[in-house]
Amino acid sequence: MVNRCGLRDTNQRATAFFTFFLILSSYLISMKTNKELKKEYALIKFRIGVFQIKNIANNKVYIDSSVNLDKIWNRHRLELNYGTHRNLALQTDWNEFGESNFVFEILSEIKQTDENNSDYTKESKLLAKMFVEELQPFGEKGYN
Repeated sequence: MVNRCGLRDTNQRATAFFTFFLILSSYLISMKTNKELKKEYALIKFRIGVFQIKNIANNKVYIDSSVNLDKIWNRHRLELNYGTHRNLALQTDWNEFGESNFVFEILSEIKQTDENNSDYTKESKLLAKMFVEELQPFGEKGYN
């Protein structure tokens, strides 16, 4: 007689159960706790700094800063593609010229230290302010 699992005898069922138990046990042993995952995440050092989004059709730029330069371009691109970017002039030109006429460029990167007392958000915003003051990306020159 065949049971619901398609196994004929007790030995087959015992072997299947034991195999399942071994697989489950090894999986549970390899899982990390939330606390361990949070600790590992805290040790990750993201690239921090100032970037610009440049319209290569008219050379206008948008300058800003981020504590995660690797992800910020995706966020801006997503907002621009969905038509929800907070900078209306940039959004208008994105709609007119298309994504292929825009490039993402890192202007300056902040090197992280192992000290916990650094405020990288504040540092990156200050650095972005310096770039805006120097490059003056307003009116015909930019989107800031």
